[in-house]
Amino acid sequence: MKTIKILTSIMVVMLLGLLSWAFFLPSDIHISQSVRIKAPIGVVFNQVNDLHNWNNWSPWKDTTLSARFEGSEKGVGAKVHWTDKKEGESILTIVESKPFSSIKTEMTVPNKDRKAEMDFRFETDGEEVIVKWERNIHDLPYPFGRFVGWMLQKGYNHNFALGLQHLKAYVENNLSKPEYFGYEIIEDTFEETTFLAKNAKSTMQDMSQTMADCFNSIKKVLDEKKIQASGAPVVQWHKYEPEGESLFTCMIPMTIDSTIAAKNIYTTEIPRIKTIMIKYTGPYDGSYNAWVALDNYVVYNSLIMDGDPWEEYLTDPSSEPDSSKWVTNIYFPVK
Repeated sequence: MKTIKILTSIMVVMLLGLLSWAFFLPSDIHISQSVRIKAPIGVVFNQVNDLHNWNNWSPWKDTTLSARFEGSEKGVGAKVHWTDKKEGESILTIVESKPFSSIKTEMTVPNKDRKAEMDFRFETDGEEVIVKWERNIHDLPYPFGRFVGWMLQKGYNHNFALGLQHLKAYVENNLSKPEYFGYEIIEDTFEETTFLAKNAKSTMQDMSQTMADCFNSIKKVLDEKKIQASGAPVVQWHKYEPEGESLFTCMIPMTIDSTIAAKNIYTTEIPRIKTIMIKYTGPYDGSYNAWVALDNYVVYNSLIMDGDPWEEYLTDPSSEPDSSKWVTNIYFPVK
């Protein structure tokens, strides 16, 4: 009996000690880690702003898990889903993105009604970029919530520091120089142009026929209205899905500015806008590296896309059967 009383007394003292300790633990915690990376700010920002890149550096990366991406390609609305045996489905979403300044993400675990918001901040200091990864947790209940907060703070500080070191190593070791694949990239101003246009969607398998039908529909209206085309046909890409359905607009520039409307065909314009451009020569399905080069130029020069890109087809395949001689101007509108 005496032993039980002693053990009970010890347990009471320990419990009171823990409760006293919890009383002095904060109800709000701030987690923050930072790193300096020697690279253009656009390169560093893109590693966080594009969720496809997180597996390059994330402290939670797991190559055994399959990821499913949806929403925007990058920036606000981009999402990635994954599932593991312990947590079930988890979702990471970019909810705010201010170019070269800050990114806010939200991680949710729907099965456990759990949500965590995390912030990234970017600042240029000479040739380096200072990246801060932060999380705030508020209103932790006394006493057990404060114990959990104390443990979370230690865990997140470790993971944030590890992830930022991975980010630094990946960027400095792999992305120190841009790859333009030998293409000349031209910065210029695209002058305001009026088009007759038609929206379309297609899989890669049916793309050629869909585009041909689309342009034929536009040409028919131009012929009926006795309006001449003022330049080469253009396709503006809104969503490109190699494995799914791509969304795009077929456009033919017109010699007049009047509004024309027909079934599913309308007048539109590309305003006077700053662009970067590559003149690509070769078959249409061989332009991948040219697109990558333009994307790299945007990232390494800390530019911001200012709309959807487009292709201008300068060669008529019916007049030149040799696809190695087909010339296409690829434009990225930027600011």
